Amino acid sequence: MSPTPSEEMRLQPGDQLQVVGFPEMRGYSPVLTEVLVRKVIGTNSVAPVKATVEDIDGGALDATLVSLEAVLLRQQTLGQHVVLGLQSGQRVFQAFLPAKDNPARAIAPGSKVRLTGVCQVEPIPQNELGRRVTAFKLLVNSLADVAILERPSWWTLKRALAAAGALLVVLAIAVGWIGILRRQVEQRTRQLQQEIAEHEKTEARLAEETRRVQAEIRERTRMEAEVEKGHKQLLKASRLAGMAEVATTVLHNVGNVLNSANVLGSSIMEHLQRSKVPSVSRLATLLGEHRATWAGL
Repeated sequence: MSPTPSEEMRLQPGDQLQVVGFPEMRGYSPVLTEVLVRKVIGTNSVAPVKATVEDIDGGALDATLVSLEAVLLRQQTLGQHVVLGLQSGQRVFQAFLPAKDNPARAIAPGSKVRLTGVCQVEPIPQNELGRRVTAFKLLVNSLADVAILERPSWWTLKRALAAAGALLVVLAIAVGWIGILRRQVEQRTRQLQQEIAEHEKTEARLAEETRRVQAEIRERTRMEAEVEKGHKQLLKASRLAGMAEVATTVLHNVGNVLNSANVLGSSIMEHLQRSKVPSVSRLATLLGEHRATWAGL
């Protein structure tokens, strides 16, 4: 039983085919249009060519199964294809995958991947002036042909910009907060300076009042000493006055007695002088000679 057309068109990479069509030259490789395809031999494994962008730029790998390492820039779905934007070195290119074979998972931008697919060099207009590869793309059979070699670093440019923005916000808040604290500190400093000045004035007044009180205390102490001295002098003068008064009284009394004695002696002497007895006359003379002595007593 011969295979049906639908079975014949279930092609896999590595199938050997018999192709009949109209040839056209587009770029580096011939292209057949309006083709009829028939599978001749079953699937055989086809080893991809490990290539670089420089190899592809030479043009020899057009329509060749290649393996190429690149960094994923972006991923989007366009119609029935998933388009991967990739970069290898300084060259940016695209890879196309069937959308129906693409699972829900997405490859994070910045991941380093290895793609296996057919290299298709873009047609170059006016290539008779000289062939030069301006662009190319990879036709990848499925996402299984995309191997993730290295996942992107967590610290990406976007996160760095977000962190820088957050840092700027924090810095602005810190600067504002520091400004508020500075104004509060300056205000509190002025208040403290005013309080210190008032305290200094109060201390100066207290010191002046203390000196005045001390001067008054010294003056009062001196006056008390003077009063005490005067009191002692008064007491001494009182004692002396009392002693003088007593002495005056005693002397007055002694003088009265002596006057009485003197009067009595004078009377006795006159009486003796008038006496006719010789011894009595001599006694009177003797008393008269010592009259000055009796008067002194």
